[in-house]
Amino acid sequence: KPRIIEIATVPPQEFLTIAVVSTIWSGSSIFEAVRTTLNRAYQVTQPPIYVVRRLMSIIEFFAIIIIVAIVLILLQITTKNAFIQSV
Repeated sequence: KPRIIEIATVPPQEFLTIAVVSTIWSGSSIFEAVRTTLNRAYQVTQPPIYVVRRLMSIIEFFAIIIIVAIVLILLQITTKNAFIQSV
C-alpha cells in the first residue's frame, strides 16, 4: 500500500527529462529560425548540415541562459548593496 501511494504522489522522472529536453529543443528553435531567415536574406546556398546548425543553436541557447543568469545575479547583488548603503 505505501508503494502505491508513493507512485501516485511522486511525479515520474521521465516527465522531467522529457520536459527539459523539450524546453531546450524549443528554445534553440528560435536561434534556428533566425539563422534560417538570415541565410535566406543573404542568399546562402550551402548552409551547414542540420546537425551542426542544431548544435550551434543549442549552444547559443545555453549561452543566453548563462548570460541572463549572470545579469540577474549581478542585479541582485548591486540592489542589495545599494539598499545596505542607503540604510
